[in-house]
Amino acid sequence: MNEINRFIEEAIECSIYVSPRDIGLTPSEILEAAKQVGFRSGETEDALAPRLAGRFTSEKCIPAEHQFLFGSMSADFNTLYDPDFRDFEAFAFVRREMLELAKEVRAVNAVLPRDTLVERGVAKGLDRHALDIATTITVLAGAFKERDGMISPANTMYALPTQQISSGRQRVRTPRPTLLKTHTIVRDIVERRTDGRPKASDPLDAFELCLSTIGHERFRAWWIQQRAELRLAGPSQPTTQLVLAASLAEAALAFVVPRVHKNGLMTCLELAKPRTWRFDDLIKGAKSSNPTLDPILDDPTAVRALQLNGTRQRIHAGYLIDQVPNGPVPDLRPEQAKDGIQTAELLIRKVVDWLSRHPS
Repeated sequence: MNEINRFIEEAIECSIYVSPRDIGLTPSEILEAAKQVGFRSGETEDALAPRLAGRFTSEKCIPAEHQFLFGSMSADFNTLYDPDFRDFEAFAFVRREMLELAKEVRAVNAVLPRDTLVERGVAKGLDRHALDIATTITVLAGAFKERDGMISPANTMYALPTQQISSGRQRVRTPRPTLLKTHTIVRDIVERRTDGRPKASDPLDAFELCLSTIGHERFRAWWIQQRAELRLAGPSQPTTQLVLAASLAEAALAFVVPRVHKNGLMTCLELAKPRTWRFDDLIKGAKSSNPTLDPILDDPTAVRALQLNGTRQRIHAGYLIDQVPNGPVPDLRPEQAKDGIQTAELLIRKVVDWLSRHPS
């Protein structure tokens, strides 16, 4: 299995550990997770294609069956891992509870609400989240069945974890060096579903998702192209990097002018004349000494943004003639472009955060 496929399976697996009652990740969420560890969109989409049968949908991808039968998400403990998000005691409890119920009323009649099963474990001092993980994995592994929130045993011959682990306690744990980082990424993505933050962690991606809410959906293709060209430009193209970074930062402020105008910022700008909005004016208008106006930019970010705009002016020969009247004009260094990109990302993140505080 190549690295991207291995990462996708690991990310989907982590969705169970993070959200055991709502497992799986959408293709968009997988793309977001993969990007955070360095995979490109094209290779991720190619790896996803077999799972999606050629259709890029919003439906969630769930773990493959073989992962539950033989892999790290198995409901047995014959193999131990490091790290291992399975709680041995929780798995032992849910299995034992259902087996005992089957002995009392026959397996065919052994049905228990999932919530009741979990709460019984909580009453025994076990962690509720760990119990949910154990229940979900045991269902997916085929030892339990779940229907309409009701749990029943599907295989009463399945060995208890206590029996499985008795001969394996001394075994060396199988290392999983990337699992913890993947778990952290997936947890952040899942939390973004409901905590009000943009679904994308990257500010340039997050702002794209804001375009429709601020009435600029028609600029989506423009934004995507500018962003893509910025990401393709390497350190050997510092001018390209700097100009595109400044363009995106300026655009983010320009797109929110009507919204911030209603909130008392950028009042010096004429709404009907967007061609007159200069980057410097947008930056100055996005901050305020009056805290009740909830400025977009703080003073340090505004200073960095003004410096970005000043450096960006190097593309104009007249500007350089004026700024460097004598002697050679110094080259634009790669570290200046890198700082410019970081400044643009910081500014755009602050715009996204401000929009989340001011949805209208």
